[in-house]
Amino acid sequence: MTWAGFVLGTGRVTTALWITLPPAVTIEAALALLRRADRARGRRSPSWSARLRQEGVILLSGGVMMLAGYAAAAVSWFLALPLVVLGGFVAGAALVAGDTDRKRRLVRGSERWLVNPPTRAALGLGVPMPLVLLETTGRRSGRRRRTPVMNGIVGRELWIVAEHGLRAGYVRNLIAEPRVRVKRGRRWTEGTAEVLAQDDPLARTTWIADRLGRGKWLGLVATRLFCVEPVTVRVDLS
Repeated sequence: MTWAGFVLGTGRVTTALWITLPPAVTIEAALALLRRADRARGRRSPSWSARLRQEGVILLSGGVMMLAGYAAAAVSWFLALPLVVLGGFVAGAALVAGDTDRKRRLVRGSERWLVNPPTRAALGLGVPMPLVLLETTGRRSGRRRRTPVMNGIVGRELWIVAEHGLRAGYVRNLIAEPRVRVKRGRRWTEGTAEVLAQDDPLARTTWIADRLGRGKWLGLVATRLFCVEPVTVRVDLS
């Protein structure tokens, strides 16, 4: 849709309309598959009004992304990027529809296949980012597993708010084997991890932002948008 908006911004209206067809068909197919999966799990089918609301939110998301492409052609990509992110959030909210299990699968799938591979490669090369690499030992395979997490290093401790809680693979790994490694920049540091089950993840998010001079609202919004039953993890760095 962003590309269609870009083409529309250059004045090629007919081409832009043709470009919108593949994503529209793909979105409808995705919604149909989600409804099919819900039926297989024994969940009630949504009412026609609920389906219309979902379709309307998806249409709104597509409009935002098309506007982003138009802004890129007319002004600059710097203006388009926030609109693309906003459109993604709106689309995600429509697909989740208050279902925590679906939210977990959606976030986990996008991170596993889209976000984490390039981020992990960049951190491995030492590219400066507000993230660190957490290396755990696979609880079943025994192999090293590396996961990008937010840089919450305060003093000699790394604080992590694990968005998927005890269902996160790296959290289950560090529970089985607390000895971990953390890469910040080009340097690896060994540490011992512990899950703080009684800690408040939202309060900890604010505390980390205070200590590191970050904006509180951004962290809280991200936590509420992406997290499902989050837990706090503390890594004591050696």
